[in-house]
Amino acid sequence: MLTIPTKGRYSIRILARIAAFQDNQKNEKNRVLRKKDISIEENISEDYAEQILMRLKTAGFIESYRGPSGGFLLAKPANTISILEVLEAMDGNINLAPCTTDSCKQQTTCGAKKVWLETQQAIINILKNTTIADIASEIKKINSELYDYAI
Repeated sequence: MLTIPTKGRYSIRILARIAAFQDNQKNEKNRVLRKKDISIEENISEDYAEQILMRLKTAGFIESYRGPSGGFLLAKPANTISILEVLEAMDGNINLAPCTTDSCKQQTTCGAKKVWLETQQAIINILKNTTIADIASEIKKINSELYDYAI
């Protein structure tokens, strides 16, 4: 089964959560999101959230601010951060099968190599063309549907 590693998936969720939060804040000073709030909203332990946040900061996706009103915010616009860029920064290159790299001993005689390469390229194209802003938009849509009720 094909699976994107947990750290990569959580990184996407965290970045999208920060982006959605920033979009909802009118006051520039209140645009940082605390680690505790991220871990609660995303149902991730604070320790694991911190590990991911530090890697995202090192990779240049977020900035952090210390102190009582500190937290995290995106270092660049959400619509400029592709899902592919984040996954590769967190987990390395996406390789569907060994024959999509030079590590397969049967790559010159494998009849399935073309299928794996085409599938990998299709996945990469989707991830390259989807941004954190797209995911944040989905979060806001879901939240508005969850809390859109009348009394």
